[in-house]
Amino acid sequence: MSLASWFDLQSGHSCPLCAPRPRINEFVYFCDQLSVSTLYLSRDQTYRGTCAMVYDPAHVTPRPSELSPAEWQRFTSDARVAELLRSQKPTDTGTAMTSNPSGATTTSTSLKANEQSRLDS
Repeated sequence: MSLASWFDLQSGHSCPLCAPRPRINEFVYFCDQLSVSTLYLSRDQTYRGTCAMVYDPAHVTPRPSELSPAEWQRFTSDARVAELLRSQKPTDTGTAMTSNPSGATTTSTSLKANEQSRLDS
């Protein structure tokens, strides 16, 4: 990749992570829509549970200074929920990330609701 291409991506031009994004591509499966981000399960599961969480409202690079304190707080709250979703064992919760015949990955929403109620209390 050329330096010019890298700067174009960094500025948001043709960024593959900016919305709208496909729910499934050669790298990830859609898992869950969180409050300000989307959680994806990596197809490469060399390290089981590897996920990516993408901020949805705007193009940002991984610098907290690009978000307001309120945006950063919502994003980090999503990160906490994503970690709870990613780290749950199916036998602990009765839920699992599963792949159906069409290749789509889904998660149960009951876990998300339970974790959100924990965050709210």
